[in-house]
Amino acid sequence: MGALRNRFANLEQDLQNLQQIPNNNPQAFANGLARFGDNTPIRRLIRNIDFLGRIREGITHQVVQWGNPLLLATQQVHNLALPPQSDGTSLRGMLVGTSDIVNAPNHNTLYAFNTLFIDADLRRPSNSYSFISPKWIVQGTRLINLSGNDGTPGQVGSNGGIDQPGGNGQPGGHGSHGGHFYGKGIHFTGFDRLTITTNGGNGGRGGNGGQGGPGRNGIDANQQTHTNTVGYRRPQQGYEVNIADPFIRNWLGDDIA
Repeated sequence: MGALRNRFANLEQDLQNLQQIPNNNPQAFANGLARFGDNTPIRRLIRNIDFLGRIREGITHQVVQWGNPLLLATQQVHNLALPPQSDGTSLRGMLVGTSDIVNAPNHNTLYAFNTLFIDADLRRPSNSYSFISPKWIVQGTRLINLSGNDGTPGQVGSNGGIDQPGGNGQPGGHGSHGGHFYGKGIHFTGFDRLTITTNGGNGGRGGNGGQGGPGRNGIDANQQTHTNTVGYRRPQQGYEVNIADPFIRNWLGDDIA
């Protein structure tokens, strides 16, 4: 938008220069007018006035008056060259662009009385905007993204102690809400190249569970302790047992005659 306003400012200066040309220099007026288009009609007029001035006294060029019709055009161009004005929350001007609001983060409303230019992408999570202009022009492929941010990841669970499980991971945070967008206009150019998103943010990823604790160490065997093994076969196979032992009697059960 700055480059466009500079072009209008230069045009305003050219118009002002035309209005300052004295009566005795009509060719300078014609040369200055050539910047705006075909100056053949004004050159023909100058030649005719020069001819009449040679045959009749008192006929002169009124170059200063020629510039009077340019006063209104100069004022209109001046308004187009002005940057938008701020009231703290909105920007207002004849020509306003999204590039203006990118540089004014605390403003959420654009009023363009002539043309609104979508000339820069706008990324403002969860914010809301209103764009109002009779004419909209989308320059290039543009995105207005007011979607919410994703939630924060959950914390990792605490690690377990000895022979203890790890703690549960914490849930992820909520995604933030999407913003709102309101637009109003009459004439739209290139609107199919504009994307507007106002989605809510995704929830954050849940945290991982904590690591389980190490198991308890095993107990070493006591070498001073041993267990006797008692073998048994029926007596008829040649082994003798002390059947008076209560443990043996209980173990043999019905095998004891």
